[in-house]
Amino acid sequence: MIEAISFDLDDTLWDNAPVIKAAESALADWVAQRVPELLPHYRLETLLQFRHDILAHRPQLRHRISELRELILYRALRHSGYPEEESRVLAAEGFALFLEARHRVTPFEESEPLLEQLAGRYRLIALTNGNADIHRLPLGRYFDHSVRAEQIDLAKPDPEFYRVALQRLGTLPERTLHIGDDLDNDVRAARQAGLFTLWFNPDAEPAPATPETEAHIEVNRLQQIPAAVEDWLAQRER
Repeated sequence: MIEAISFDLDDTLWDNAPVIKAAESALADWVAQRVPELLPHYRLETLLQFRHDILAHRPQLRHRISELRELILYRALRHSGYPEEESRVLAAEGFALFLEARHRVTPFEESEPLLEQLAGRYRLIALTNGNADIHRLPLGRYFDHSVRAEQIDLAKPDPEFYRVALQRLGTLPERTLHIGDDLDNDVRAARQAGLFTLWFNPDAEPAPATPETEAHIEVNRLQQIPAAVEDWLAQRER
């Protein structure tokens, strides 16, 4: 019996690439208008070097991507000659703008009807390595709980990430189904934690040959999920 369903967010309920691209563009526009002195240093290779240096000294930030992004911006501002306190204020301002843009997602057309249908039967929890807060979005009303990697200093594919989610839900792994698009993060890791898994495979990629990345259910469209879950449950009861 399944009583709860966990959902990955990025690339499962919406296409994430255009979201991040738009957020990065909004931040670049902010830099040009608000802190033009930063422009000569606001290059990908420079920002990546700041990221590398920060993580070398503070590896605990690897899962706290919001804090890491803001700190990279702070380092870039300091490198450009801005005073320390002004750099902190500006970095917070710039990151807040980025995060707001990062939440301007366009869910797949099938996402909301699917969640509305499932929320009537199961408890739902959102699980993400990213910094999208599902409760800042209209889709959040369908979810009972959410877990972000930056909140718990754990990230998929660590199976412990899923165990934290189960604790939040107060349920058992054998009563939980996880849905996601990534074979490593969403299938293998969830299976290792004892959950059942559904692989959302919109590109109809070849199924993996290894048992640890073989999902219990596979669909190519979100709208197929309710029927696929019902069929799978019926087969298990035979």
